[in-house]
Amino acid sequence: MNGITLKILLITLSLLLPPASGKPAFAGNELLDAAVPAVINAPAGGTFTFPVKITIPEKSYIYANPKGPGIGKATSLDFKLPVGFRLVKVDYPAGEKYTPAGFDDHVIIWKKNALVNVTIYVQPDLKPGRYPLPLNINMLQCTDVCIPFDRDYIITLDVSELSGAAISIDSAVNGGPSTGTHKSAITKLPAEFSQLTPVCIDKKITGIIQAILLGIIAGFILNLMPCVLPVVSLKVMALIQHRESGDLQSQRNHGLLFSAGIISSFLLLASLAAFSGYKWGGLFQQTYFVAGMAVFVFAMALSLFGVFTINIPGFAGRAASRPGRGYSDSFIKGVLATLLATPCSGPFLGGVLAWAFIQPAFVIFLIFASVGAGMAMPYVLLAAVPALARFVPRPGTWMSTLEVIMGFLLVFTSVYLISFLGHDNAVSTLVLMVFVSMGLWQYGKYGNITASPLSRRISSALLALLIITGFAVSFIFITPGESEPEKTGFNIEQLMSNRDSGKITVLSFTADWCPNCKLVEKTALNTRRVKTILADENVRFMVADITRKNPAAEELMSRLGSNSIPFLAVFPAGKGFVKPFCLRDIYSAGDVVTAVEAAKLNNR
Repeated sequence: MNGITLKILLITLSLLLPPASGKPAFAGNELLDAAVPAVINAPAGGTFTFPVKITIPEKSYIYANPKGPGIGKATSLDFKLPVGFRLVKVDYPAGEKYTPAGFDDHVIIWKKNALVNVTIYVQPDLKPGRYPLPLNINMLQCTDVCIPFDRDYIITLDVSELSGAAISIDSAVNGGPSTGTHKSAITKLPAEFSQLTPVCIDKKITGIIQAILLGIIAGFILNLMPCVLPVVSLKVMALIQHRESGDLQSQRNHGLLFSAGIISSFLLLASLAAFSGYKWGGLFQQTYFVAGMAVFVFAMALSLFGVFTINIPGFAGRAASRPGRGYSDSFIKGVLATLLATPCSGPFLGGVLAWAFIQPAFVIFLIFASVGAGMAMPYVLLAAVPALARFVPRPGTWMSTLEVIMGFLLVFTSVYLISFLGHDNAVSTLVLMVFVSMGLWQYGKYGNITASPLSRRISSALLALLIITGFAVSFIFITPGESEPEKTGFNIEQLMSNRDSGKITVLSFTADWCPNCKLVEKTALNTRRVKTILADENVRFMVADITRKNPAAEELMSRLGSNSIPFLAVFPAGKGFVKPFCLRDIYSAGDVVTAVEAAKLNNR
């Protein structure tokens, strides 16, 4: 009998031997051993990790997990978990390749002490107390021959009260409320989510030059977004007026200041992104910011309707047509255009920002500046080459009509912003608008430049008083009623349950303040083609709503390499779960189908 046949026979016999009782005997009393904790503190509603240390004698080895293509038996840790516990991960360490003499295929082995980390999740509603955790460790200790090691352990799990990190959220699917009682769910992602390696079906960013070029293109496209168009139209109209006045220098100055407002805003957003973890559109998660923007845009509309005229900050921009005046108007409009652009994510922008957010701070600044430069490009060109303005229709009475039309568009923009706020905050914002409207009306009547200095001062003071009073009445003295439970379909436990039960999860990240999210919902997710594939019994559709702060959803989105929405992730089941397929920006129904089909192929 040759050596190879003997070794195969010994390994086969070792696999058939009954479990050893006590420590297995070995030549020279060199014993393989494993050490496990006796008692572990296990907080309800969270995860805990503990080590299993395997001591390997010199001149011996054991098979790693996985063991490689050669003959042998992988080391395994098998648990019989009590009700209320779920195994998250057994983190076997990497081994080294080894090809036994006379064999063609290699195996993966551990030759030194091996440390296996085990992570377990505890359900939040589990009663405090002590629970036994049976553990079986099975492995082979090999030199010239292999001896089996099969031993049972009992670990005591000491479950404590629900931790403060847990919160109660709705476990509804597709944004609807659940029925019955609410259950607590963790806000921190389990440790296994650190293994996510998403496969995004979009254009890959291969370097800083490509990122800058795509950033410029994405910024240019932002000018066409519905959020920005009313403000951009007003600026173009102002440039036309300056051209007709014959003051080319003033036209250049206003165009450059509008561009400076855009780029300054992008540099500010870059600071927030680099040092404060800002995500694109994150400002619109702040109630006061959204309410302030809604009131500000509504005030611009009132100016276009002729309710009042003001030069600084230049709501209407009428006074800006006079030489040397209204420069602050142009800069502020540039800032406003950028802020209104942040709920939007046009083509290329999502991929560019996702790449930028994992780079050093100076690269984040460079990429944000390139997006700002792209958005400012048309106005820089108009300032540098005034002759380009001849392609715009000449001013006339039509401009007065267009101003009113732009005013109505701004009213629609204001209503759109209010829709982000929810019922109570929306009512408060509308009340504030009434106070601001009264203040601006009296200012237009008694505070204009034809009034006496005393009248203007009194009118300005009354305007400030009405705005402050309106804010106090709206957001301080009016007590909001009981708010409805937040409607979100995203739930970490459900996502992991889908994985374990063989279900593909299609997870859509969206927000009420994201117009492109509404676009993809209508043109992609709500199409018959996608509805059919989502109706498959092995596919589950979930919605992560980040209209307001949603720490777990936002952390998962960051783990998936994205910092802007719309964003869609398709998680395969089983082992393929850690390689989800993702779609950024404006995606189509075909893209969704492609991602789900790819997940089915990887659904093992």
